[in-house]
Amino acid sequence: MGKSSNRQNPCTEEIKNILTQQNDYRALTKEQVAIFMHFCFCNAKDLCDDAEILRKSGKFARAIGLSILALEELAKIPLIFNALVIPKGDSSTWKEFWLGLRSHDLKQSVWKVYGNLFLQNIKGRYRYRIPANTSLEDLKWRAFYVDCVMGYALRPAKLFSSEKPILASINRILEERVRNFGEMHSTFANSIKVVDQATNAEIDPEFIVNVKEAVRKRRKETKV
Repeated sequence: MGKSSNRQNPCTEEIKNILTQQNDYRALTKEQVAIFMHFCFCNAKDLCDDAEILRKSGKFARAIGLSILALEELAKIPLIFNALVIPKGDSSTWKEFWLGLRSHDLKQSVWKVYGNLFLQNIKGRYRYRIPANTSLEDLKWRAFYVDCVMGYALRPAKLFSSEKPILASINRILEERVRNFGEMHSTFANSIKVVDQATNAEIDPEFIVNVKEAVRKRRKETKV
């Protein structure tokens, strides 16, 4: 065996550097906003594709979990779009923007209407298997982790053993969102076009104020 090396793996160092920048609240350029939105779409599409592979393999719990993650990733796109109207020097609002963007509750609230469609499905037919007041966050984590409710241990593979109606409902929502966002962000060029149209348009100063207030208010409501 050869001698062990003290040299750090470049990939390990890169990941370490990225993780140490979690408190970086800097402003974004319009090009960075476009890339950010495009990558969110690409990752959501990847998660959607992975969920479909799991669904076809009968791994319904993980399929549901990944589908919810995909919806959260898509929900980041309109939140990121708000960055275009935040003044570069407004460090306070940029901090709120970044903290809010990392909030699962805030991202889920973006597609709350869509989420309610399949939550109603769950609360009806499956109300004895999923608590009636479950949140999307609870549903996501129960698709990955063992939980205990009213003394009963809940294993994801058993809890979601054949939830095809739930998956079908989630898939309809996800497919619609992927299709709609794909028209604007399936390519970097499309995302740039969206950003250019937004930045070249005449924006009402009151709208900018409203965005800043909305960022602060929604962050406060979700208690990140």
